[in-house]
Amino acid sequence: MNRVRRVRMSTMLRMVLERWKGMLAVALLLAAVFGARQVKKLWPYTDANGEKTEQQTGQTAGSDASEESTSTYQKELERINREIASRQDYLANSLLAQLDFANVSYASFDIYVDESKAREQAEKAAAASGGTSEADYSWSSDEANALLRWMNIFISSRLDLTDLAKKLDTKPVYVKELFSTVNYDTNAHALTFQTRGRTDEEAAAIRDEVLRQVQKADFSSVADPELFSIVVTGKASYHSTENGSFGWHSARVGEINSLMTAKDTFKTNIDRNRSSAAVTAATSKTSAPVMSRRHVLVSSVKHAAAGFAAGAVLFFICCVLVQMARGRVLSAREFNELYQIRKLGVVPKKDIGTLRGLGRWAAGIDRRYLSAQDPATAYRIAAENLNHFSSGAKQIALIGDVRENLLADAASSLSGAAKEGASALLPISRFSGDPGAWEKLESCDAVVMAASVEESSYAQTDDLMNIVTTYGKPVLGSLVI
Repeated sequence: MNRVRRVRMSTMLRMVLERWKGMLAVALLLAAVFGARQVKKLWPYTDANGEKTEQQTGQTAGSDASEESTSTYQKELERINREIASRQDYLANSLLAQLDFANVSYASFDIYVDESKAREQAEKAAAASGGTSEADYSWSSDEANALLRWMNIFISSRLDLTDLAKKLDTKPVYVKELFSTVNYDTNAHALTFQTRGRTDEEAAAIRDEVLRQVQKADFSSVADPELFSIVVTGKASYHSTENGSFGWHSARVGEINSLMTAKDTFKTNIDRNRSSAAVTAATSKTSAPVMSRRHVLVSSVKHAAAGFAAGAVLFFICCVLVQMARGRVLSAREFNELYQIRKLGVVPKKDIGTLRGLGRWAAGIDRRYLSAQDPATAYRIAAENLNHFSSGAKQIALIGDVRENLLADAASSLSGAAKEGASALLPISRFSGDPGAWEKLESCDAVVMAASVEESSYAQTDDLMNIVTTYGKPVLGSLVI
């Protein structure tokens, strides 16, 4: 059964205040750290006479800002240098950048997918049907286009250009820039491949290597080689002017020039900041101290106060997270609301009237839900409630994830506060070492669920509730200590 656990903020506050000594220790520790850090930071700027120079204060702040901006400029300058080196290396090695765009050597070939055998098979299939249907060529056309797409992908991304790149004394990525598919016709199942080169021989070498790999390619996964084939219809070589490549080259050079301009700007800013920092440092050596000891004291006290508050908040958050993660019962109200059982009694562990300071205040946060402010009265009220709801039960089991001695004391106190002739109480703790303890539950007429705040576990209580349900015993209510 899924239950929603609701923990009230007042419960959290009570839980933390009960640990006020730990919270105070953490808060004082952080207050000391924050205050000492501020004193260490400002003490070098004090003098014996307590003089204060506002100009020096501004110089110190300006120096810190200058150093921070210089570091930022330096990182950006390093990035620009890497970018410039990368682009210059690319232009120095790119075959495309080395072309004479006024007289580019081109080489090309045309190929198409031959589907004649597939059409013959379609016609034979139509003839075998006794002439009752026409030949269906749609499947062969679809497969031819699929093969054409595969071939285009093969040329653009699956060619092995390693050996060709070695012959041209370059890298495969630079060879790949020189060729492309310039015509792709799905109606004719044909495409035209074109490559460029610095010379006619280079363009022809690239074209022939691509054509060789195309003709050797295994396309059996796409189309049946028995029915489809790739046919080369012609090869050509020619020269032409390529204005687009000239514009491409100009754009790459322009990008490098822009980066060089940005580099000069950042270098100027770095030099300016360093000069400013040098002037500030020289001025600081000859000027008066920054602030008086009184100002250092006031600033450190403010930081200590901030540290104290941060420590208290940190302790509160950690305490809440730890207690929630442990899955323990944090309050009687939460326990009763989670299991939807009535409250027979909520017993304080100590008489609230005897507590002092934050301990009393913490215990008083949930006092409206307590049966009484002292244990004896609370047990008497719990006994009266149990007698009212027991409906003539002779023996009642007091069951809970509670220490055996604490559960026995609770049963004894409850029996002692009950009237003569009240139901007998049988304490059964999860920690009981008696192997026959649960067999005694069979002789009981009803059950009271017991829990101890911050000790009882919800996981173990769930198991106990399942045992009670298995035995079919009614739950009269809860006793939370």
